[in-house]
Amino acid sequence: MNGKKLNDLLEMLYPTVYAEKWDNVGLQVGSMNKELTGIVISLDLTMEVIQEAKFNNANLIICHHPAIFSAIKTIDNETYLGEMIHSLIKNDITLYVVHTNFDVSPYGMNVILGKKL
Repeated sequence: MNGKKLNDLLEMLYPTVYAEKWDNVGLQVGSMNKELTGIVISLDLTMEVIQEAKFNNANLIICHHPAIFSAIKTIDNETYLGEMIHSLIKNDITLYVVHTNFDVSPYGMNVILGKKL
């Protein structure tokens, strides 16, 4: 699947305009304009999640919680966040986030949990 098509689908189901003003959703690292080789879905971005993506030849990680909440002035590989960003870029893995826009969407978490209850 082409990443651009998936991006359009995610934007249709979980529009970034639904996100809270303080939230940072959508593309965080990389590009959606590529052919996807696999997708890993995770609650949080960790080095273990990145390793799983590498092991499974996945070049897209979709996370619920943003790895990047505010502007970054330095990407220091000695920090955990810097190490993760470096690893994503080095391995051409894209990070896409659906957080509060997923929570409030008519197709999102609140509706899913409501149906389960």
